[in-house]
Order: sequence, then C-alpha cells, then structure tokens
Amino acid sequence: MNVLILTKCIHAEEDFSKRLYQLGYEVFCSCELLNKLKSKVTADNITKYFQIIIISETVSDSEVDNLLENREFYSAVLYRKSSILTEVPEKLTGKIQDVVVNDESLESLREKLSKNSQKSMSDKFANITTSKKDNFESFFPFSKQEKIVFELLQEANGGIVSREEICERIWSKVTQSNLARTSSIVKRIKIKLESLGIEDSSLQTLWGKGYRLVQG
Repeated sequence: MNVLILTKCIHAEEDFSKRLYQLGYEVFCSCELLNKLKSKVTADNITKYFQIIIISETVSDSEVDNLLENREFYSAVLYRKSSILTEVPEKLTGKIQDVVVNDESLESLREKLSKNSQKSMSDKFANITTSKKDNFESFFPFSKQEKIVFELLQEANGGIVSREEICERIWSKVTQSNLARTSSIVKRIKIKLESLGIEDSSLQTLWGKGYRLVQG
C-alpha cells in the first residue's frame, strides 16, 4: 500500500517514514506536491496512486483547511500527523480519518492505519458508486472499456448484469471471444478495486448469471 506524506520539510519525516517502512508501506514524502495541490497547479487525480495520505504537522491548520476545502481526495484516506495525541477537529470530521502521532507505537499505528483505512475506503466506495458518473473518474484509474462496464454495473443499482449485456454495450454483438474478453475486463476492475483497499466482494461474480456491484 502506498502512503503519501505532504510536508514542508522532508527531513522532518525521516523517523516517521522509517516506522511506516517497518509496517510494510511504500512511503513518498513531498513538499513540491503539497505546494502544487495548494496552488491548484496539479489535478486532483495525481493522488490516485496513494491509498493513504498523511498531512504533516509542519503544515499549519489554516493550510489544511484550505487544502481540504479546495481539493477532493477520492482514492485516498487522509490522516493528520501531530507531535502530540489529539482528536480530529470537529470541522474536519468526515475529511480527516484520524490523527497519528510521531512517537505512536508500531502496534497502535498499524491498527489505526489498517482498520480505519479499510472502513473509510469502503464508505467512500459506497458514496462514489451512488453519485454522479463523472465523480468516479478521479477515484478509479479505469480504461475506456472498464469505465463502460463499471457504468453499466452502476446503472443496475445492485442488480445482476449479464456478460451478454456487457458485450452488447461495448461491441454491439455477442461472440465467444467477446464473452471471454468481458471476464478479463471484470477481473481487471476487481484488481483495481483491491489496489485501492476496497474489498473484493464489492464486485460479485454470479456464475451463469453475470456480475453485480454491491453498493453501500
């Protein structure tokens, strides 16, 4: 799982980054990306490669407020890092998942990141699958055909979509070759859901019937 630390000083994150490495995370610290996100120079989907984003204590509260007010982080769970144990400010509830502390024990850090990330990603997934279609384009790195299949599953509102329906939507005809390609497309979608921390069961395969997207 990839972790992005938005910071004003990369050196200040060295010890904390080592702790994340010990837990098996891939860690990337960036000052430049923080500045670009604040100045709206870069697109929101630049963060789609990270499942967890941690905003360092080197970033002021006012800067955090501004960042969260003007940016959407659909594909990531956000945490605020602090030098002391505190709670998420009420105004940031729903945007910041939790607060992590520099000297937090590995056990506590492990459980906080894994448990909360899985729950929050599932919640975000439920919200995205029932919202406007253009919202999930910044949430999922889908190819054109994957997007078509995902939209079809969305439109079914939890109902079953057959492989034949998918073939008709993408290629306008049903052939054995297209049926096999449909299975491959769904498999790639599942892999991308898993890479974002979304449970495999969210997209169900019903043998002999088709596929169903579990929403909420």
